Amino acid sequence: MPRAPDVGRDLADIRARIDDGRDAGTLSRRDARSYRRDVHQVERLADRYGRDGLSTSERAELDTRATVLRDQVNVQRLRGSGRMR
Repeated sequence: MPRAPDVGRDLADIRARIDDGRDAGTLSRRDARSYRRDVHQVERLADRYGRDGLSTSERAELDTRATVLRDQVNVQRLRGSGRMR
């Protein structure tokens, strides 16, 4: 079963922000690669959870992970290279 549509849209948006940051030079290649790996990990988790339907807690976890990742990417894009963790 595919991941929840809203989580999939959120992750696609995060990927676009990563690409935009890389293109604009506000994310280093290393940072962009690391953030893409993080997105992929959330995608894999969403796919695993989605196999038997998402519970409320699983959906909340995925939403939280996507929100944290989006915030990290946005902050990093504003600050330039040199990843925060």
